[in-house]
Amino acid sequence: GEHGEHGEHEPSQPPPMTVSVSVPSAPVSIRAESNLPSPTSKPQSSNYGVPALTEVLGFIISMIGSKPSKHFPELPLAGIELVSTCIRACMQRNHNGGAFHPLPRSLMAQLKQDLLRALFSAASHGVHQSKCLAAICQVGIMLYALFRDSMLPQIEALVSLLILPVAESSKRLLLRRTALEGLLDFCRQPGFLATTYVNCDCRIGGVGGIGDDLFKRICTVISQSARVIDEEGQPKFHGIAMEGIRVVFDAINDIRDDVHSKVGAPLGHSYGHSRRPSVGFGEGLSTREYVDIWTPLCAGELLSEIPSSSASSAIASEKELMTLLASVAERFNENQKRGLEYCQEVGLLPTPLAAHAVSRFLKGCPGLSKAAIGEVLGEREQFYEEIREEFCDTFNFAGLRFDVALRLFMDAFRPPGEGQKIDRIVQSFGKKYYEQVPKAGLKSADAAYVLAFSVIMLNTDLHNTQNKRKMTLEDFARINRNTNEGDPMPAELLSSIYAAISVDEFKISSECSAADLSHQAVFWATLAEMSAKPRGQPVDDAAMSRALLEMRREIFADAWESALGAISSILDASSNPKTVKNATATLSVAADLGYRHKIDGVVDQVLETLVEHTSALDYRHDQSPSTKPSLAYGASIKARSSVETMFKIADMYGDSIKNGWACIVATVMKVFAAELLTPEIIAVDGESMELATARMPKPRPRNKGQSGSIFTRAINSLISIEADGDLAYANAGSEMLRDMAKKSISSCSIESLVNDSKFLIVESLIELISAIIAWGKAALALATAEGAGGSTTAPTDTAELALELLFSLSLRNRDRITLFWPRIHEFLAICTSQESANVQGFAVLNKRAIEGLMRICQRLLPYKEDTADMLLGSLSLVGEMQPSIVWELAPSISTELITLLSQSAPHIRTETGWRTIAILIRISASREEVLSHSLQALQLACQNRDAVSTESYIPLLETCLQLIDGFKGSNPDLAAEFLECADALFAWLSSSSTPARTPTASATVLDLWLTTVGILTKGLCRESSGKLRHASIDALHRMLIGSSSLNLPPDMWVQTLRELVLPLVSDFSKAVAASARKKSLPEHIKSLQMAIDMLTSVLVKYTRLISDDNDFGSVWELTFVVLRESTTSLSSTDKASAEKIREGAKTLLSSLKADGTLCETWKDGAGKDLWVVTRTGAATMPGLGVDSLFVNGSVTAPGTAPGTAPGTAP
Repeated sequence: GEHGEHGEHEPSQPPPMTVSVSVPSAPVSIRAESNLPSPTSKPQSSNYGVPALTEVLGFIISMIGSKPSKHFPELPLAGIELVSTCIRACMQRNHNGGAFHPLPRSLMAQLKQDLLRALFSAASHGVHQSKCLAAICQVGIMLYALFRDSMLPQIEALVSLLILPVAESSKRLLLRRTALEGLLDFCRQPGFLATTYVNCDCRIGGVGGIGDDLFKRICTVISQSARVIDEEGQPKFHGIAMEGIRVVFDAINDIRDDVHSKVGAPLGHSYGHSRRPSVGFGEGLSTREYVDIWTPLCAGELLSEIPSSSASSAIASEKELMTLLASVAERFNENQKRGLEYCQEVGLLPTPLAAHAVSRFLKGCPGLSKAAIGEVLGEREQFYEEIREEFCDTFNFAGLRFDVALRLFMDAFRPPGEGQKIDRIVQSFGKKYYEQVPKAGLKSADAAYVLAFSVIMLNTDLHNTQNKRKMTLEDFARINRNTNEGDPMPAELLSSIYAAISVDEFKISSECSAADLSHQAVFWATLAEMSAKPRGQPVDDAAMSRALLEMRREIFADAWESALGAISSILDASSNPKTVKNATATLSVAADLGYRHKIDGVVDQVLETLVEHTSALDYRHDQSPSTKPSLAYGASIKARSSVETMFKIADMYGDSIKNGWACIVATVMKVFAAELLTPEIIAVDGESMELATARMPKPRPRNKGQSGSIFTRAINSLISIEADGDLAYANAGSEMLRDMAKKSISSCSIESLVNDSKFLIVESLIELISAIIAWGKAALALATAEGAGGSTTAPTDTAELALELLFSLSLRNRDRITLFWPRIHEFLAICTSQESANVQGFAVLNKRAIEGLMRICQRLLPYKEDTADMLLGSLSLVGEMQPSIVWELAPSISTELITLLSQSAPHIRTETGWRTIAILIRISASREEVLSHSLQALQLACQNRDAVSTESYIPLLETCLQLIDGFKGSNPDLAAEFLECADALFAWLSSSSTPARTPTASATVLDLWLTTVGILTKGLCRESSGKLRHASIDALHRMLIGSSSLNLPPDMWVQTLRELVLPLVSDFSKAVAASARKKSLPEHIKSLQMAIDMLTSVLVKYTRLISDDNDFGSVWELTFVVLRESTTSLSSTDKASAEKIREGAKTLLSSLKADGTLCETWKDGAGKDLWVVTRTGAATMPGLGVDSLFVNGSVTAPGTAPGTAPGTAP
């Protein structure tokens, strides 16, 4: 080969094409020169080296292209095997380290044109067609391995035009299987799919101008093979389809982020060898400015050197451009003029239109209808004449025989139906051919034009099946005897044209079948020329690797689009364990690819596909004990494999799951109903398994015909009922099947769904919670509907499990609970609504809801105070529950409430939260057996000084008052204990240790103080029960005396005394008078005494502080009135008590005298003389004996008149 390439003389052009049934032994060329040898002449060079190799290879190719005969039926197959042996030898030498020199041009021409034509011819023969096709595929694979860089367009043609059509639609299943297996062999070749995608799917028209989307077509054909069935309805190619999809996915999976480390080219390295300057169509599209992409396309140049950071972005840009061109072609095919206008709008044609640009557009834009192109070329206007001339300029007719040039020209369009249009087009061809081939024997452009029409007529005549009398060579010569400027056309020219047309009909190569292409020498020669141009050469490995990394999302999307349906179809129809496991494993790979490449919806689609095959877990009302869901699941490899794969995907790719969580939750609920779910799924940190087991809901029987919830039915509408062959109960005992089911569920680690949820992104976590809520709502809706219809066995077990899952998820995600709790609250509202009261187990559901909320509050409030209002707001739903259910729940509520308050009372900071606590305390008090619990809860709240605040004060005080009022008649002792709780609140309010507050907070405290005094003086201190009344007076006494640290303003004290305290004492005095000779008199006397003691104690402590108030004088006057009334009322009933009151008054006045308050200059803020008021008031109380206090302004002995010495009469 090396000697022949450089040491032997080779003609400048390969020998010309000959017309024969078999493929010629010499390489075919569509370029014909007069000085070239004829195909039948003997080689004029040595019998060694390249000429000899050329002749041998030509002979083998002629064997492949020959039609099988009766005596030599395997001749084509034998030729293919010979070629295969030769190529294999080259591969072996290359593999062993031997030198492999590039083949001489003549040999490459034979491989590119003649061999491929012969292979297409052999594939169309009916004898041993499957064997031939299998051998052809192997030859194609070896050609790819050895000559990828120089024969990629030919490999594309072989796969796209021969193998794929057979694999896609052949009715002969054996032949179809052979094509599919050959296709898989191609896909298994290292780098084949990657090379195909970058060079064929990302290039306009593909690498050889044949068409684009080869990678996508391969994926589609492989996937569609899963649906092929035989005459008996049995699937034929499940294994091939499954293996093919896996091969594709594995190829995509090999695209890794470290791909740059595997290539040596720098990032800026060009991905091709274009000699054209940058065309910049990427920028043009964005600015809507015209960019000429058609000239380089028609010339076979790259659009690679686009201003960008890397070559891979140029590849991606061309891929994006292909989408735009598809839209352009669609519009042009519908209406040519509007299509051209659209091209102007998107910057693909200039404004105004230029003939040069339009002609290149017609020639280079893929997807244009050949008929539409012909219509444009045939238009009459001058502008279209220019387009025709420019269109002809895109062809190189130099060296082409006339018929070959006409074939090449007419391959680009379909002649329009109107004769005048055809005439215009053919006239342009004749002119261009005459210009480029002046020595072809034609004397003028008109002669070429007339001959072209004659050839078209000859083609129609010879290949019209309805024409019984065919035109002969003599007839053809006769009609052309005067058409060469009055002279006959050259006989040799007419003879060669006639011979070629009689064998090969004019056909548009893009519309030819594989068999027809074996006769289209123009197609193969054009393809060979394309392979020598930049657009016919593959992207270099470095740029390809970068492009794959950048476009892996698009690659996977193209493959996934068809693969999903195929895998689902295989799972539907197959019961073969190996096939099922392969299918689910492939879905797992797809999920991984979708996750890593961030393709939305892939993981969800995988889960939706898998859940369709878990029907063995479904409850069916007609099931027998031996066909329980747990046993059916254990027997179903399809269900087990699907479930295991689902939870593996949920564990690994949870962040990508959205709608798929509904499938996961549906499966969890099925596992639960089958009694296979373990308590680990609801266990929380620090909780023993015994407690989790106790909380775990128990599946309850369904009604006949009931299959779970409405949501279950919706899911099941998507789920196929598996074939009986998949449920092989007869092959295993019940225990074995159940063990298999348990083992499968155990391997799923379903509990990690909750335990690891803290690692999910927020969006996915919310989707999971929403799916659980949706299931719970649907289950409740069904249970409520059946309960309303008279059913008494509509269970709420799945709703209970939904609650437990939600609570566990909340605790696991405490730092994010505010993001999803509103959704849970909505579900809790449904669970506790009175509309569901007729549902069996509703009380249990309510109990779970409230206890779960209590647990969350207990665990979260000490650490997440900002959640208190939110969580306690949900707890307040208990107040809206049906009273009978609340009564039943009182014991559990009281127990949980004590735990909550003992741990978290100081962390409840809002009035709303405390009002919820108050509701729960009152609920606890609704049952006699847990009254002590309610008291304990109230004590925990009221007596914990860290818990009491201005926010909790009123709710707790109201609760105390309600409970006091509720039990004062039936259980006064308990009421007194509740009063002690209130007394603790009073003590907190009046305590000197109350923290300093802002002015606003101080105003709040003062309001609370005044409100509390009013409640005591107007309510509790007036209770009919003497014990409760006396305890209340004591509490009021302590509160008033202990309020000094509050620094109450004087006017508030004056107001309190005038409006609350003094009226209370006065009313007690009147009660004593009214109770004379009654049994209640002693208690009333005691109340009055206690009230007087309280009054005098308050005045002793605060008079000096408040006497400067303007209204103090009136209060001071009223005080003496009340004291006089009290002594008067007691004088006739209990003189000893009356005397005690006098002693109290004396003590008050003596104290005021001692501290200097009571003096002759004592006045209030309004200037009232308090000395006179005091002296006058004391004088109105007989027997008071305080006259000595008013002598000379100093303290004197009682009985001495002011201003006189002791013993002197006043």
